[in-house]
Amino acid sequence: MSHILNLGVLAHVDAGKTSLTERILFTTGAIAKLGSVDTGTTHTDTLALEQQRGITIRAAVASAMWSDIQINLVDTPGHPDFIAEVERSLSVLDAVVLVISAVEGVQPQTRRLARAIRAMELPCIIFVNKIDRMGARHDSLLQEITTQLGWDLLPMVTPDDIGTQGARISAVDLVDDEVIEQLAVHDDALLAVWLDGDVSADQILASLRSGLRQCAITPVIFGSAMTGVGAPELLDAVTSLVELSVPHADDLSVQAFKVERNGERVVWLRVHSGTLASRAEFPAGKVTRLQRSTPAGLELVHQAGPGDIVLAHGLAGLRVGEFLGMEQPHGPQQFVPVFETVVREKRSEDRHRLHEALTGLADQDPFISLRHDPRAGVTSVRLFGEVQKEVIEANLLQDYGVQADFADPTIICMERLRDAAEAVERIGVSPNPFAAGMALRISPLPPGSGVRYERMQQSLGRLPLAMYLGIEEAVRATLLEGISGWEVTDILIELTMVEYWDPVTVVGDFRKLAPLILAQALTAAGADVCEPIQRFRLAVPEDLLAEGIRLVMQHRAEIETSTVVGAAAVITGTMPAEMVPSLERRLPGISRGEGDLDHWHDSWRPIAGESPTRSRSQLNPFDRAEYLSRLAGRL
Repeated sequence: MSHILNLGVLAHVDAGKTSLTERILFTTGAIAKLGSVDTGTTHTDTLALEQQRGITIRAAVASAMWSDIQINLVDTPGHPDFIAEVERSLSVLDAVVLVISAVEGVQPQTRRLARAIRAMELPCIIFVNKIDRMGARHDSLLQEITTQLGWDLLPMVTPDDIGTQGARISAVDLVDDEVIEQLAVHDDALLAVWLDGDVSADQILASLRSGLRQCAITPVIFGSAMTGVGAPELLDAVTSLVELSVPHADDLSVQAFKVERNGERVVWLRVHSGTLASRAEFPAGKVTRLQRSTPAGLELVHQAGPGDIVLAHGLAGLRVGEFLGMEQPHGPQQFVPVFETVVREKRSEDRHRLHEALTGLADQDPFISLRHDPRAGVTSVRLFGEVQKEVIEANLLQDYGVQADFADPTIICMERLRDAAEAVERIGVSPNPFAAGMALRISPLPPGSGVRYERMQQSLGRLPLAMYLGIEEAVRATLLEGISGWEVTDILIELTMVEYWDPVTVVGDFRKLAPLILAQALTAAGADVCEPIQRFRLAVPEDLLAEGIRLVMQHRAEIETSTVVGAAAVITGTMPAEMVPSLERRLPGISRGEGDLDHWHDSWRPIAGESPTRSRSQLNPFDRAEYLSRLAGRL
């Protein structure tokens, strides 16, 4: 059986990512005819909206064979509004190819992707595309990539006649003192061999593989997806340099990374370890059909093993990002939407259909975080930007026949604790009306920690597991709407005491009591409403430095550096996220259309003065009388 390599293709929009994916499939013989982004005939952009817009919106999978290795290609979105889709895809990959245009060079999304790649510690090979285009660069481009990304680049080929339709490449001899010296910086063993005498080609390749695995070295291939130059060399580099992952355990670990709805709901899965069998049953459902991605297309199989990417039917309860079996370790989400908008139906008869349609879209993209306010009768979604909003609007119309209006986006805030606190309610003691007792202790955690929940076993009695789970679920749900209605983050919650009457107490008693106790603790601790802060990098023509500084200062920026790099003036710093859309709109006018803005989430900062509040979508435990009254009304 062939080995499997799951490879992502990433790029700034229009750098040629989908065209390169198409070229790889053609070069390997997986397809007989090249598709075109311009004509909407590519094999990975299959959504009607992708074909209309000429952009990738959802990650797509296609397989090919090269050097007895099955390469599962994951073509990911290039537009920054779909960066969350890219991040989800990265978690199922073994390595990535980052496509950079030889003409445009490093662009804002290139830098965002580079940060995500390094955060995930994924081996990366750069493919410099469009060397046949007028204005294509070589030496200056390598310097630009090194300066802006901070990566140690190792060109594997040299382009000839660059910038012409006859552009071609020639291989670089790796048995070279300069190459060895570059590798030896990251490889003490190679340095020792080099100092003692000659270094063999095999030793150099081994060092290069090691450097790539450790993300210390980034190989670079020049080429053109349109002409096919560089595609075989890229495939050779990928299959010879990327070390295939070996499962660390036999236990089943399967990750969901994409949901599709084409008549029925299906889930794309990556098998990390163990064996996934058709007909296997899980809490999320039963696998009724299993199809494995192969160069010949989707193949019906009875089971799938480590490395396989499969399409599963029947797992109705499995959401994107969730696991079957053992969960793989992963860091915090790198890209977080900071805007939300209220979505309303244009025709009153579409109200129910709109909610159903948005629920379906949220199933495919959980990060839009569908939120329904029953009092106001409105639904909101989270967004990265305007293009994502337009895509949601188009999907609602094309897939569900629903016309929708979107309100102006507003910023999403978070709440962070000021202090630690504890709250308790004893069973049978007024004013506790429930057949349960409980104590919770809360403490602030460092920024970026998220939510941590712990049961202090030494202080607890022995409850059925369902009751413990009910408490935790109620606590986590309550944290979605804190004192001011915003989600609470960077908090440790400790369950320190429970009381119950056997056999009177039921799970519902704990579920109803937990929000009241947590609300008491949060009120005692106090919380700051924090706005999202973005870190930015703004480049403008050198003679417009003063205008650039004036512009960012008008948007509440805190400038950290302002330097001249080549012919550009670069300004870096931080600013409130709500200021970014205005800055993006005004930038072309003050920069002669040559401005380049890159921004990403940095932190959450307490808002000075009166804190904004958010309407609640669930019962309000901070108003005890109303909470108990509405609970009674539900009975």
